[in-house]
Order: sequence, then structure tokens, then C-alpha cells
Amino acid sequence: MRAESKYTTSLCATCPARDGVSFCDALHVRRPSDSAPRGQLPRIHERAAAQDIIYSRGQHTNDICVLCQGWAITVATLPNGLRQILAVLLPGEPFSITAVFADTLPFTIQAVTDVIYTRFKNVDVRAQMVGDPAIVTGLGQICVIEHTAMNDLVIDLGKRDAEQRVASLLLRLTQRLSSRFVIHGHRYPFPLRQRHIADMLGLTPVHVSRVMAGLRKSNIIDLRAGFLTILDRDKLDRIGRLG
Repeated sequence: MRAESKYTTSLCATCPARDGVSFCDALHVRRPSDSAPRGQLPRIHERAAAQDIIYSRGQHTNDICVLCQGWAITVATLPNGLRQILAVLLPGEPFSITAVFADTLPFTIQAVTDVIYTRFKNVDVRAQMVGDPAIVTGLGQICVIEHTAMNDLVIDLGKRDAEQRVASLLLRLTQRLSSRFVIHGHRYPFPLRQRHIADMLGLTPVHVSRVMAGLRKSNIIDLRAGFLTILDRDKLDRIGRLG
């Protein structure tokens, strides 16, 4: 693995997830300004263009990948060609925490936007965990977050109607974005298309379009030019039934 470059160091220093719960924080991968840095694991930054397949289901890998910039999705494709989006990945999040211990993943990773991601060797991460309970605790928190997100998706698919599913998804995504970025005026980057929302929530793009149009007509949201503005969070919360 090649040595860390100035580009890598600069990217880590400006990571939007550097002050929150993130995979890199859990490993004590610290910014260059920190004194006595700990746990500087070897890592490589790579790029992928929007729509690129970053990882294919079942592909052997010794790496744990963490998203640095952009949006990506985890996708399961059925034999008949239908897709189920399992998760939306935001900066600071690993493709899957299970990659710490597994050398294959049961889904595909696809870039939604142009992305930059980091590769760590899973053997390096496991070695780092030995004798450091803080790292185990940090990675455990990420496991809880991933598990909770999957539970939320199961509830959406099993017990919420179409409008509630869309509202719930928008609430969860904007909450996650608020924890990583400075958001002004409740205006969030939102590169997902109707087909992404449909493939995640078990709906058709036409149904998603109808629901989004209803939310706009009710002055609850505004979505244009790749940005989502929450105009009435209380109403959105009541529909999504999160509060």
C-alpha cells in the first residue's frame, strides 16, 4: 500500500464527519493538527464517478472502505433484475461495518454522485482493535447505527404507507446530514432521484412522484436543482411518525 499523500492528509483534515461518530474517529485516525497522533493506519484514497459500481456483490476484498465525499448506495439485485436499495451512504460512513471481519459483502456499492472513498486493510483494523477497548466501543456504536437504520427500513416497508415512508426517509437523511454539515435554512443537498427513493421504499417512481408532489403542494418541502428544503418539519415529522 502506498504512503499517505498530502492530498490524503488535506482531505482528512476537512472531512465533514471528523467531529462526529465516524469509522475514522473510532480508529483514532486523527487530523494533522492533533498532537501525538494515534493509530495512523495506512490508507488509500480513491475516486469513482457517479453511477460507477465501486464494489460488486460477492467480490473478494481485504479492504474496509469509508466514504469521504459524495453519496453512495448499497444495492441488492434480485434474479429478475429488480433492485432493493438497502442504505444510503454519507461521508464518514463505512460501506459496511461487517467488512472488518468478512472478505465478501452480500450487496453492491454504487456511487450516486462523484465520490472519494478511503480503503483500509481489514487486518490492520483488527490489529488496531487488539488491546484498545475504545476502538471496540467506537466500532460497536457504528454497528448499532447500521442495525437501527436497517430496522427503520423494515418498519417503513412493513407498516408505513407511501407518504409515511417518504417522510420517514427524508427525516432520517436530513438528520444525518445535519450531524455532518452546517445546514442553513433547512436546505440540504439531495442528489437522490425518484428511482432511488422508489427502489429503497418498495414503491414505483410514479408513486414517489405523486407523494413528493403532495408534500410540495402542502408546503412541507421544496425539492429543486439537487437541494431539498424542509419548509415545515413539524408536519413532516407527524407524517413520518418519528416524534
